[in-house]
Amino acid sequence: MVAENMILGTDHAEIGAQILTHWNFPKDIVHAVRWHHDPDSPKAVTLQMDIVYLANLLCQTGDTSDETGGQSVELSPAVIERLGVQLDQFEEISVKIAQWVDDLSDALAFN
Repeated sequence: MVAENMILGTDHAEIGAQILTHWNFPKDIVHAVRWHHDPDSPKAVTLQMDIVYLANLLCQTGDTSDETGGQSVELSPAVIERLGVQLDQFEEISVKIAQWVDDLSDALAFN
């Protein structure tokens, strides 16, 4: 996101939100896309935003090529409180999803 801001002056979350607004998507979906990296910033919090935020973190924890290095990420305290998610639950889900992705990747391999 730093490179996006340096080169474009914005990031993919803002661009995505602008496109969805132009396409007349519902405001709660636009809001979820816009704030999926920073759920503590917006004034009006939605369940959709928290879900997209968690889904994004799940994608990051399983990807060893990104800045997290496949390591556990820090959950937003506000999201934890709103959804009642505990870090150990999130990590357990993350491990299961990584296994499902590996299994699916193996099943789709054409070697």
